[in-house]
Amino acid sequence: MVKKLQQAKVDAINARASESMAQRKLADAEADLKRAKEEAAQATKEAEQARNDAQAAREAQAKAENKLADAERARVAAEESEKACQSAAKSQPGLGARLRSWFGHNLSSIQTSAIALAPSPRWPRIRLASFAEQRGRRPPGTRIY
Repeated sequence: MVKKLQQAKVDAINARASESMAQRKLADAEADLKRAKEEAAQATKEAEQARNDAQAAREAQAKAENKLADAERARVAAEESEKACQSAAKSQPGLGARLRSWFGHNLSSIQTSAIALAPSPRWPRIRLASFAEQRGRRPPGTRIY
């Protein structure tokens, strides 16, 4: 019986040691599980942030492509407008032709009327004063008004 009692004591000591070891293993496993859950939550959060960043990058790229397309359309429109202006300028008559078309005169009738309206040599020579004439250098016999 003493042997059984000693054996029971040894078994109880071993059982306590085994129980404490099992409790330590359980605590370690719970700590590892908690750490794994935290890491998984962090990884999930980082993955969500990466998805958001990728979406923002796609949106920025689309916006940049739209701006580039708008700029290209504006450039093409400006070139077409410039070509249209150049062709319109080439096809439009000059100022003289427009004046003749407005007043119905041709060049020869304008020249003859200008000759007919020319002042006679006996009229005094009248001119507007230029800057040089105002400073005292004017042709003789010219009146300044």
